[in-house]
Amino acid sequence: MSTATRYLVIYNQSLGFKALIERAVGPRNIGNINTDITPERFPLKGVGVRRVLCRVEAYLDGEPSEQAAKRLTGAGHILASTGDLAAFLHDNPEEVKKWAWVLAISEDSRWTDSDGFICVPCADVYGTYRCFDLYDLRYPLYSGYGVLVSSE
Repeated sequence: MSTATRYLVIYNQSLGFKALIERAVGPRNIGNINTDITPERFPLKGVGVRRVLCRVEAYLDGEPSEQAAKRLTGAGHILASTGDLAAFLHDNPEEVKKWAWVLAISEDSRWTDSDGFICVPCADVYGTYRCFDLYDLRYPLYSGYGVLVSSE
């Protein structure tokens, strides 16, 4: 079992997808939101207040996301959603800052682009810079990259 710190994340999904993402990056970073991240491609898990305990688990060097997903769910973790990632970025930017990228790899956080490549939302913090982008899963992942997991 991981010894990573768990963070209680509480957010109101009724705010809407766009507002949650904009809140996560802050008003100075609205331009750092990938425009392919839409509510149609990455639906929220419902309406109302969502409470989850989240933590970031490291990828193993060179580990494909499918293998990471199996490893993490096999260890009893729940893969966090796009909404969870946005709320986590908002509430815990210092934790996100420790990683090259923090990714949401749950099934409902995967989108196949027009070239047929699977992409997932990812968050990054560098100083006051906050970014909510897409990561193309064709590219290798390393231990400096994290996967957001939760327990509901």
